[in-house]
Amino acid sequence: MEREAETRRVQLTGGATLIVSLPKDWAKKVGLQPGDEVIIISQPDMTLLLIPKKMSKTLPLVAEINVTGDMKDEEVARLLLTYYIAGYETLIINLDAEDPRARKQIKDFVRRKMIDSEVVDESSTRLVIQSILGVAELKIEEVFTKMLRVARNMLDDLKQALLRDSASDLYADIAERDDEVDRFYWLAVRQLNRALISRYVMVSLGIEDPRNIGELFMVSKAIERIGDHIARVAYECMKGWRPKSRDKLMELIDMDLKMFDTVSSLLVGDEHDERKLIGLILDSERMARAIRQDRGVEAAVGSGIVMDSMLRVLEYLNDIVEALVDMKVELASKQA
Repeated sequence: MEREAETRRVQLTGGATLIVSLPKDWAKKVGLQPGDEVIIISQPDMTLLLIPKKMSKTLPLVAEINVTGDMKDEEVARLLLTYYIAGYETLIINLDAEDPRARKQIKDFVRRKMIDSEVVDESSTRLVIQSILGVAELKIEEVFTKMLRVARNMLDDLKQALLRDSASDLYADIAERDDEVDRFYWLAVRQLNRALISRYVMVSLGIEDPRNIGELFMVSKAIERIGDHIARVAYECMKGWRPKSRDKLMELIDMDLKMFDTVSSLLVGDEHDERKLIGLILDSERMARAIRQDRGVEAAVGSGIVMDSMLRVLEYLNDIVEALVDMKVELASKQA
């Protein structure tokens, strides 16, 4: 049942301090006592977010996972990842028998995939995995920036490798770096899920408006998919593919790199002219349409897979720019 809003009069005390009383029922529910501290955070729409300090630290989420001998390594990995992404701080892994190989597989998975966690306790049939990163120590834009930097470097190295007709080991290195993009992606989703649990966590992560969380999930997934497509091209090169003609492919890669730089600039908060950004998006969309409609491009390059992946990278980057511009415009309208 929706409660009616309460109106309270602002009072003057001490000759200069404005005070307002708190609703008694609410204070009782949250256990607020005289002398307790509250955190007050100014919001973009000029409202205030008030959080009892005792509630600012959410209770650590702990899960126990039972691993049986008939479970495949992929099942165990997926289970660990599911709890990790959901935001659990501590995972207790119980093995139904002594299994050094299974313990090693789990420890390797934690080291390679769970970027902010480590094994803090271990016995022959038990592992304890603990998050070592405070929820607010890495804000969401920092995670996105790290993801984006890895993906952009992958694409830039791919361009240079294609220009130099490099050996397959460089392409293998580019493809392997997609694992790093995935690690940051899982961390981003983990942080966003934490933000859904607690408004205080949301603010601590630098998220101004809860309505932005859906768009931020989309941005994280788009960057993850970008890494996949760059790796896909690298795998094609490892199999021996080389472009018959580089001109159209390099033009497309250069546009991708330009959009990468635009996204990076938006993430760090640089000032932008919305009209120029929209113009850039329209230019890239026109390029993508022209390439898709030109049947000769695929034959000239010699691989529809490669052109499709580079086009998808451009489309994902366009989606990210649009989402970030929308969020910035919404924020500006609240502050006006």
